[in-house]
Parts: sequence; C-alpha cells; structure tokens
Amino acid sequence: MGFDVHGKQPKIKEGTTEPVINWDKEPSEQEQTQHWEALETFRNLNTGVYFRNNIWWWHPMWTYVSENLCSKVLTEEDHERGHFNDGHEINAIKANYIADQINKAYFTGELKKAELELDRLRKEEWARKPEKDEVVPTVPFSVENCLEFASFARNSGGFTID
Repeated sequence: MGFDVHGKQPKIKEGTTEPVINWDKEPSEQEQTQHWEALETFRNLNTGVYFRNNIWWWHPMWTYVSENLCSKVLTEEDHERGHFNDGHEINAIKANYIADQINKAYFTGELKKAELELDRLRKEEWARKPEKDEVVPTVPFSVENCLEFASFARNSGGFTID
C-alpha cells in the first residue's frame, strides 16, 4: 500500500508526452515493459506529474512537512487528510509553499537534523526488547525523499493525495 500523489496542473517539458497503452488489446510483455519504462522516463523529466511513497515513508515525511514546516499554511484538515489516500487536494499556492519550506529546511540544515533525530529514535526502538507479539515500528525519513517531494510540489500545480 502506498500514496500516489498526482499533480493537478503539472509543468510539462516541451516535446514530452505521457505515454499511453491500450490495455484492452492485451499488450505483450515486451510492450508492457516498454510502456512502463517510457512512463518512468516521462515522469523523471516532468517531476510535477507524479510522486509516490509507500506507507512507511509517506507518513513520517508528511507529518514533518505539515507539522514542522508548513503549519502556518496547511490546515488541520490538510494535515489529517494527508495521512489518507482519499484524493485530498492541496492547491498550487500551498504546494509552492511546501516546496519553499522544504528547500529552506535543507539549506539551513534542519532536514538533516530531522533525519538524524528520527534515525536515532528508530535505532532506540529497535534496540529495546519488544514485548511478546509487539510490532516495532520503523520510521524511515530522508533528506533525499523530502527534496524529491519538494521538486514534485514545486512543479505540480497543486496535487491530490491518492
């Protein structure tokens, strides 16, 4: 399970078009592979089209961004609904603000501090002996993931969290 985040009005580089495939015609394995490779290339060139995190990566990043970096602009509803993949929309103004704040936190070193602190907490959790049948959570968080999200947000024209 994951979070698929789609740009509402993404910036598209001139000369690129999103590849399509007719699944009704039952494309061969080779055609499917070519399609997925072309789609990945398109998305890499047009960072505001699509961003994805699995559930373990999305929640800590969204919490950090919405609570620590963007609480002045993101509403409580944005924060809460951002933890569900039910199509909540973030407008272009808020998306740009998110990108600005992530980039600012990167340049001030705050992102790296957050990464190190969450890594320390994760190691403490894993070091402690869990109770019987207790699942010890892992909280992945990285500067790189945040910067990828910032690039997406900046170029998305607003986005939906699906």
